[in-house]
Amino acid sequence: MADTARIDLVWSTYIRDKDEGFEALYTTYYETLLSYCLGKLRHLDLAENAVADIFIKVLNFDNIEKIENPDGWIFTLAKNYCLTYWNKENRRSQILSEVLAPAETFESHQVDQEIDLQKMEELIRKNLNEQDLTIWQLHIDGFANNEIAEKTNLSIKTVANKKTMIRTSIRELIEKNLGYRKE
Repeated sequence: MADTARIDLVWSTYIRDKDEGFEALYTTYYETLLSYCLGKLRHLDLAENAVADIFIKVLNFDNIEKIENPDGWIFTLAKNYCLTYWNKENRRSQILSEVLAPAETFESHQVDQEIDLQKMEELIRKNLNEQDLTIWQLHIDGFANNEIAEKTNLSIKTVANKKTMIRTSIRELIEKNLGYRKE
């Protein structure tokens, strides 16, 4: 990272005039943020998207002059972005494994078959109504029940119940349409 005096100058220029200071801010932080995000996310496209989102947050932040340590703040944004991404990915993986986990009663030769995820997503889109599909997508994206309830104007209990019914419905769709059968 650049020396402290240069960082202070870059931030003070940005605070004074966002249009004038953004290019210097971008130049100062882009490669370091990209390296950081690449190390955490392990994929160049994801890291580039993360850096773009971080700079958008910086541009949209109204009270930047009140931040005591802007250098630390921008890296906290990067850290939080990466943590949020991994939390959502881990949640997505957990949900998919719950849905795709075959019951003990499935025939073993069918359990070993690989499910075509694209085919499964298409099947889900065709068979869930619009509200259930919205709830399912928010669930897959890692949103909690209370967040889904806010976005869909449903109660938290209704969201929880619908998620259970959607999971059951998806399991049945997979069993019926993708070659899984109960013995």
